[in-house]
Amino acid sequence: MKKNLLKLFKFLFTVLFLVVFIFLIKKWYPKNNIFCENPFKLEDYSDRKKLFTICEDKIYYGNELITDKNKNPEIFSAKAVIRPKLEVAIYLVNKQELIAIFPVANMFTWYASGVNIFVKENGKYKEIFKRDLDKLSGRWRGVRIVGSDSVASFDPKTIIVDQDLGDMGGNGIRVFWSDYYDFDEKNFKYVLSNYKHRMDFEQFKKNYEKLDLESCSKELPANAGLKVSDLYPTRKSFEHFCFNESLSPYISKDQATIFLQGKKAIDLILDGKNLSMDDIKNVKLDDVK
Repeated sequence: MKKNLLKLFKFLFTVLFLVVFIFLIKKWYPKNNIFCENPFKLEDYSDRKKLFTICEDKIYYGNELITDKNKNPEIFSAKAVIRPKLEVAIYLVNKQELIAIFPVANMFTWYASGVNIFVKENGKYKEIFKRDLDKLSGRWRGVRIVGSDSVASFDPKTIIVDQDLGDMGGNGIRVFWSDYYDFDEKNFKYVLSNYKHRMDFEQFKKNYEKLDLESCSKELPANAGLKVSDLYPTRKSFEHFCFNESLSPYISKDQATIFLQGKKAIDLILDGKNLSMDDIKNVKLDDVK
């Protein structure tokens, strides 16, 4: 009887020891955790030589917790996929550590990514910028960081959020849009700065003018030379915007409206207004001719 109790005690002690041991590994040594994985892609410019790990519902840099699923659920799940792949970039900006985490979905059909950016202050990580993958609009949506030319001291000056306003009819022509956020070194945050990126929006203007001229002629050759903006005053109430007998898929009045709102928003940005994609739906088209 005593031998059986002793065996049972040893067995329970062994199980308890293993449970405590595994718990300590998961809590204090995430880089060695069997439940952890590395990012799909990692660019580390900080020279800290620490492992970046995703452990179930927590994310660590070395043994330091960056965030978890309660704080940032969008990093761990998205409508497009159960668990997005994570691409990570780590920088030093003014001797402060900055970590950009990109949740990526649909990697083998089209590239779609959001971003969460954290800065380390007083030993803890604080989020300073976020674009939720599920809240970005369009097929070719994603976030890019543009910095200086020196890889040795990469400085992430600008975040570019690429989206689109949908397509124009059934020709697969997407109406692209990008928002630019520049780094405010004084306040250590990113601010919308579309009006400062004039060259980019001048190119957008050329692309939109080409779409304006060519879109309706693809449905009806007789419309060649007639712009969407020319037709809008008289056609804005027609569901078949370009031509009443247009076959499906065709340019709808809603597609024509959002396209012209985007086109006018570009003109306003070139005039010094600081508008984002979220502002496009509020642009008035009363004076479109």
